[in-house]
Amino acid sequence: MRFIESGSDIPDDLIRTVSDGDAVFLCGAGASMRLADMPSFQTLTDRIYAELGESYENEPAERIAYERNEFDRALRSLEKRTLFPKSPSRVRAAAAQILAARTVVNAADHLALLQLSRDHDGRPRLLTTNFDTLFERAARDGGLVDAPSHAGKALPSPGSDNDFGVMHLHGRLPDSELSLAHTDLVLTSADFGDAYLRDGWASRYIEDRMRQNTLVLVGYAPRPYCGQFGARGLRLVCPVWHSQAHADQDHWARQDPADAARRPTSSGKPERRTGSAQFQTG
Repeated sequence: MRFIESGSDIPDDLIRTVSDGDAVFLCGAGASMRLADMPSFQTLTDRIYAELGESYENEPAERIAYERNEFDRALRSLEKRTLFPKSPSRVRAAAAQILAARTVVNAADHLALLQLSRDHDGRPRLLTTNFDTLFERAARDGGLVDAPSHAGKALPSPGSDNDFGVMHLHGRLPDSELSLAHTDLVLTSADFGDAYLRDGWASRYIEDRMRQNTLVLVGYAPRPYCGQFGARGLRLVCPVWHSQAHADQDHWARQDPADAARRPTSSGKPERRTGSAQFQTG
């Protein structure tokens, strides 16, 4: 269905899922780039290097990671070699400064996403891997009530009584205007390794979420999404919708894990897919 003549063709199944309050929008950096002018992960990495007066060109490990679009690995190496004894991370301080909340910002996209991603009771329920508080500010400025902010390991359990609001999967930066405190950030490869493998709290959260709801991915390129979640051991357990921008139109793709599991690969291992992106398990 097209709501406007030049708009995307939205599948009827997705419209029903959203209308019934069964969808949770999972928003990445792309959700904040169109109007709010926030950086992509690559641009954030570039600006962190510039802020610290560093370069990856003369550091083989960082250069290789950067060229492979493994920006979390590049930042991990940068963090280690610029860390002074008994001092806070310069990489994280630079990231916080770059992504700090601005007084004036166009958060119309964020408000629209909050209005779409609601639970059965009409309360906003949105998941994001962004660190900034633009969704919280959009909720406040848009007059949305019942939109508390949660972050990191303190996220409410999917399906629990307090499972609503803005949920920062990878942590949140402070916002004094909204009285929100800083939390730990999942920024470097070491952080991802802890969140999705060693401790695994983020993997468990996503699996629990996907058992409860259908995820609608917004603002992710296919391969980076798989790098963050799929390659870190996440099994898909429910349908996922993924919006992928094409040259002349938006394309919505749905992937059901059961279908993907039946599709063989050249290695003989089952293939798991998220939208139009794909990766192999184990």
